[in-house]
Parts: sequence; structure tokens; C-alpha cells
Amino acid sequence: MSSIKIKNKDKLDRLQAKLTLLLGYKIPQQELIDLSVEFVDKNIDKFIKEELNISDLTPEKIEMILNNIIDVPIYYANKKDDELLYD
Repeated sequence: MSSIKIKNKDKLDRLQAKLTLLLGYKIPQQELIDLSVEFVDKNIDKFIKEELNISDLTPEKIEMILNNIIDVPIYYANKKDDELLYD
């Protein structure tokens, strides 16, 4: 068995308490985490869309981006490339 660190242990505790009240018996936290991982695995697309805040790039949006690319040199004699990109 591996150990993991959880940032929101209080949320896990509250979830366990809610399920205990709803089900009438206590689910061990390890089992609750295992069930949660299985649930996310089965619903990975929904999880990505709702929880990871990844925008929907449609083929139309991709085409629009590719059509609006301008390839021009950028030149500043007094600055290095890294300074232009990261400053």
C-alpha cells in the first residue's frame, strides 16, 4: 500500500461523513479514494472538461488560428531573444 498526501483532508472527512449518513455505514477513506479514482477513470472526458478547465478547441477554431499566423521577424538590436520572450 502506498501513502499519498491530500491537500484537502477536511473535504475527504466531510465526504466520508456525508456518505456515512446517506448509506448508514462508514466507508473507509482508502476505499473511498479507490472508488473515486475508478469513477474518474470511467468518466475521464467529463472530468477533464469540468475539472481541469481545458477549453474546447474545435476544428474551426484551430483553422482560424492557423489562418491568422503571421510570420515576420522581430528584431531589437539591444535585446536578446530571451529578453523579448520572457520579460
